[in-house]
Amino acid sequence: MIFALQTILNNKGCGAVGKRAIALAVLVSAGFLAPLANVNIQFAIGLNRQDRQLPALLTTNWADSRIQQPSPAAWFASAPMPDASSAAYAVASSLPPGVTTKNPVKYRVRMRTKVVVPGNQTRCVQLRVWHALPTTRPWSRVTRVPGVTSLAFLPKTGKMELEDDRLSSHVLFEENAAFKPGQIRYYQSEFELFSCDRSFDRGSRAVTWRMFTGKDFAGLEPPRTVNPEISAVADRLKNAYGPVDFVIESCKWIRENIKYDAAAPYVADDANSIMQNKRGHCGHQQTIFKQLCARAGVPYKGMLGLDLYAANGVGELSSIRGDYTNAHTWSQVFFPGIGWVEVDTVEGANCFKIDGRFVQNNTAFENYAVWVTEGDETREVEWSSDHGRFVCDYGVENLITFSQSAAAPPRTSQAPSSTQPAKLLPEEEKLRISSDLIRGIKRPGFDILHINSARDTGTIPGI
Repeated sequence: MIFALQTILNNKGCGAVGKRAIALAVLVSAGFLAPLANVNIQFAIGLNRQDRQLPALLTTNWADSRIQQPSPAAWFASAPMPDASSAAYAVASSLPPGVTTKNPVKYRVRMRTKVVVPGNQTRCVQLRVWHALPTTRPWSRVTRVPGVTSLAFLPKTGKMELEDDRLSSHVLFEENAAFKPGQIRYYQSEFELFSCDRSFDRGSRAVTWRMFTGKDFAGLEPPRTVNPEISAVADRLKNAYGPVDFVIESCKWIRENIKYDAAAPYVADDANSIMQNKRGHCGHQQTIFKQLCARAGVPYKGMLGLDLYAANGVGELSSIRGDYTNAHTWSQVFFPGIGWVEVDTVEGANCFKIDGRFVQNNTAFENYAVWVTEGDETREVEWSSDHGRFVCDYGVENLITFSQSAAAPPRTSQAPSSTQPAKLLPEEEKLRISSDLIRGIKRPGFDILHINSARDTGTIPGI
């Protein structure tokens, strides 16, 4: 197939229009364009710009999972795009009143999970690893799930799946084998996304306690029993402040009374231990904020994802636990007449100012998860505290690295102009199916996705 396309496009005796027509015929006859009925996708195929040893391949799947291997190979994974025209996949397309954005930034994020099979007598027969994918936000510049502009993953057996809420997704890797003690496995995903700084103006609209109704809490997790000390704090703040200022004062109280400690040994939702020790990381602080909101009657949702501050994935938290760096937990609260507004309790009085490095990465779990099957038992890997450092029974390390660049202002439309031809790739990548080949094959609500090979700067050992 690729040889045939190369022959067609290198033929000097055939004009540009003829080449495109013949190339299209070849693709249709081979069944490549069959899945594209009513889909508007721009294709680009050719040698990887960073590593020209990779062969040129074409895929109609929007999730291009090409990542360099010890031996030249190009993997493609089947991950059909959800139908954005369906209400089930509806995402927020506008900002809540009072929320403004600035400093748009483009990130390329890579997440690599290392798993080491323990050298005990347990027989591991299955490894499953989930990698979370960013949610779609008003600043994502896409209108479907997930909120990324490109996606790649390895091994090639990974597959993209939607969460039950249809508002977020993940890549699932599953391997079934008789794994040997000490065997090391790596799982990697890589994506590009847009983010920006967000802030909420506390005085943009008046909000009173009387404005809340039962429907504001529909679908939310029922609150657990609230710690008595937290109840007392919530009652005092609610009697003194309106809903918006209650949130600010709650975050100030948490910042002043719960000392940040990433090595706190108790689980994040253990409110009693948190209040007894008055210390904890962002997850612990979120638990206290959640209980304050539950007691006062403020609708609350947690936010899980990325805090992209260490480009190489190594920071001061790396010595405490192998998956803490570039990860974060924060919150959302609902105000009547406004909607859901982000809150970072760690910032205290500045809780409504959210840095662009914060990226919600799935709604169900934080960044990744690892489950194993040993004989007939399936369980999540276990972490334990050992002298101020957490260790995993399967030697798990989750490294999140990234690069960033200032993003140009968003265009008014994602679709290319019908009067401007697609820009051709460099000479060594001239094998190109430009957008005018499939012009007219569209489905309302879909975005153009440029399917590019993953730009990898090194090999992944162990696969």
